[in-house]
Amino acid sequence: MFSAFLRKNTITEDKLVNIFINTLLKNGDEAFKEVVAYLNETPEFLRSPEIPVTQAGKFYLVVITGNIIKLSQDVHDGSERRITQKIIAKLSSIFEMDPNALAREISACKKLMSKLNFPSKNVVYGMSRAFFHLYNLYTYQTEYFRDLKQPNPIVLKQMDQVMSYFLWDLPAYKKEFKVVS
Repeated sequence: MFSAFLRKNTITEDKLVNIFINTLLKNGDEAFKEVVAYLNETPEFLRSPEIPVTQAGKFYLVVITGNIIKLSQDVHDGSERRITQKIIAKLSSIFEMDPNALAREISACKKLMSKLNFPSKNVVYGMSRAFFHLYNLYTYQTEYFRDLKQPNPIVLKQMDQVMSYFLWDLPAYKKEFKVVS
């Protein structure tokens, strides 16, 4: 009886991927609207970037890429590669994309995040910088930050907070559940 209490619940990789994707899609649109509202009204920009709330594609790309990077940092038992492939397969179906094209976009976003974030390995910071870059927010800043092609630290800190909400803590999840293929 005591061993039943200590036993972890099992969950398949497919179900884990479905939970991740459903959570991301359920919360992503609303969160993107909040991010856009903040960025379009922030006093740190000289003028509003006027990002349309319908342009969430780059936001999702950054969030998905960040989670895949975090997955490869946190999980080292071989399942991270299978889970990543399943994420790409399911998302390519949802977004009506070729899986290889989505994988290439994620790979390009990883490289961009690495370049913008060098030498840091902080995923959240990389996500914020990639978001800033992909939405070309540099052009709305004061001349100093625009010329440096660096995000204003105040805006970047806000973006870090937002992006941190979208990183899935898989090690904590694996403490409660045993993930099986």
